[in-house]
This record gives sequence, C-alpha cells and structure tokens, in this order.
Amino acid sequence: MLIYKPEFDNLHRVIWNGGDSPMLHFQKIKDGEWKDLDSMTFMSGIPTGTKELYYEMCEYYNYSMTMLQDIMYAVAF
Repeated sequence: MLIYKPEFDNLHRVIWNGGDSPMLHFQKIKDGEWKDLDSMTFMSGIPTGTKELYYEMCEYYNYSMTMLQDIMYAVAF
C-alpha cells in the first residue's frame, strides 16, 4: 500500500493498494478507521514510475479536497 497524506491534513489521505490495483481511494478517518469517500480508476493504466504515481495521488488529493469544499459550500448556502 502506498499512502499520500500531507502533513497539514490529519483527516484525509489517498491510497493505492499496490499490485495490479488500477484504483486510488480518497479516504477520511472516522471513529479510528479510514473510510472511502471516493475512488478513481487510472484511465491510462497504472503509472510505471514512482514519481508519476506520486503526482497522480497528489493531483487526486487536490481534486478531491476541492470537490469536498464545493459540496460543503453548496450545503452551507
């Protein structure tokens, strides 16, 4: 398992389960357990390099946080 979790955010992370798994999972910790909030499939296949995979995880984290903020803003207004 490979995990992308910025130091400033203790509540959210992106994981890749490794192996042949074509999916990234955006998760939030709740009651001591990580729960999936969203997932995405690599449309062009699993990145072959670590840098490329890290970049994809970082981009997916940023996208997911933006979507989460948009939803929270829509609910507030």
